[in-house]
Amino acid sequence: MRVAFTDRRRSERGITIIVTAMLLTIIIPLVGLAIDAGTLYATKAKIQSAADAASMAAVRSLSTGLTLAAQETNCKNRADAYFKANFPEGTGGATIKRIDVTLSETDLHTRVAKVEIEVEAPAFFMRYLGFGGTSGIKVNVVGETSRRDVNIALVLDRSGSLESSGSCDDVETAAITFVSMFANQRDRMALVTFGGSHKVDYLSTKNFKDPPTLISEIDKLFPGGCTGWTGSAQGIWTGYQQLVATAEPGALNVIVFFTDGRPNTITANWPVKTEITATSPTGTSACYDWANGLAAGAPGWNPFAQRYLGWLAGGANGIHQPLAGAIPVTDEGSYQVDIPVGFSGPPPVAAASDCNYLASGSGEAWRDIAYIPDNDAYGNSIFGWQPVGTYSAGHPYAGKGIIGDWTAGENAAINALDNAAARIRARTSDPSVEVLIYSVGLGDVGDRQHELLRRVANDKASTAFDSSALEGKYIYAPSGDSLSEAFSAIAAEIMRFSK
Repeated sequence: MRVAFTDRRRSERGITIIVTAMLLTIIIPLVGLAIDAGTLYATKAKIQSAADAASMAAVRSLSTGLTLAAQETNCKNRADAYFKANFPEGTGGATIKRIDVTLSETDLHTRVAKVEIEVEAPAFFMRYLGFGGTSGIKVNVVGETSRRDVNIALVLDRSGSLESSGSCDDVETAAITFVSMFANQRDRMALVTFGGSHKVDYLSTKNFKDPPTLISEIDKLFPGGCTGWTGSAQGIWTGYQQLVATAEPGALNVIVFFTDGRPNTITANWPVKTEITATSPTGTSACYDWANGLAAGAPGWNPFAQRYLGWLAGGANGIHQPLAGAIPVTDEGSYQVDIPVGFSGPPPVAAASDCNYLASGSGEAWRDIAYIPDNDAYGNSIFGWQPVGTYSAGHPYAGKGIIGDWTAGENAAINALDNAAARIRARTSDPSVEVLIYSVGLGDVGDRQHELLRRVANDKASTAFDSSALEGKYIYAPSGDSLSEAFSAIAAEIMRFSK
């Protein structure tokens, strides 16, 4: 019995060797397959990442050509270079077989950069199982990034505080850097600047890199063009009108708003004083009657049904024309109406015959203008976020904004800007034009100004953030040296949003 049992054990040992040998013919290929599959998966992930980076670089390069053909060439070259930089030839033993880059327009005002890659990845164990032939396994991936055309209204502060802080040159450098990051003949750019008054320096156009270029207009402005007060509401509203005038379906509409200080100027249709008040007993307005062409005191003189369109700083003297003159502005120190904008009649009369506005002192000694109108010239309310002082009950202009009071005037200007931004997001002028607003603040502006610019942009950090509207962003530049970085960050945000 012992001999028989020993023989059986020897027999089983022989079977185990045979079974193990048979199993090894299955296990070894499976282990090899797992190793090759893992290597192939990792390689494909690297290829996909490089293809995605190449497609993103391709759409970003669209700004480097002055013509569409040049942009397409740059797009393809940049994609090729980016892919090879992120996945060099021979990575993991792989061979790049094909890089195809195509640029197409899939939807209105949307271009797509498509990068198709074919790479031959090495196979170590799989080839013994008949996979990959004698060389390797082909891996095909596609990277695709879209970019909408962008319509941008660049709205720049050029008030005197920029000159006094030495930042005028920095504004020029930052603006030029920003403009260069967008695509000629596809994107649109407009430039609006504001001080006390405003000016459309460059009408919205797709050919902003062709002569006369937008950059050449920026060069005319800065340095030396920073002067005057800060009429922010008229600046941003005029920028908005540039976008409304274009109204391109499918394009991304953007306002980039830059300032270094609080608004302090209102552009409005100012009402002429018709009532004698306790502190202004000498009479009512002495304004020139533009409707009848008559100076004060002449037979038939009657300016009281008229309103005078122009800008007025919070506590400064006189009304001025709402449109800027030649660059740089040099006439903002006048106390008279510069041009009878909105009225028929001859050119401006002599100062002695025009409105004198400020009789003497301050407050109600403002003889010619009755009060701050409820809305500025563009329909933006002067009431809202910040308190605006009004005349009390019993006053001839009870409930109206106090004229000549600095705090009332400044807060009215702040509210006008705040309301302008809200009305832009509400698509007031054209329901089809949805606008994304970015804001840039320069210098030690204070907490209230930071919050104002967050509100203007509808930044998520704002206390008045509106989740139903497009979310913009506020970028703070502590000094002029950091302005270019701030504008570049805005450009990157616009590119991200346009995808």
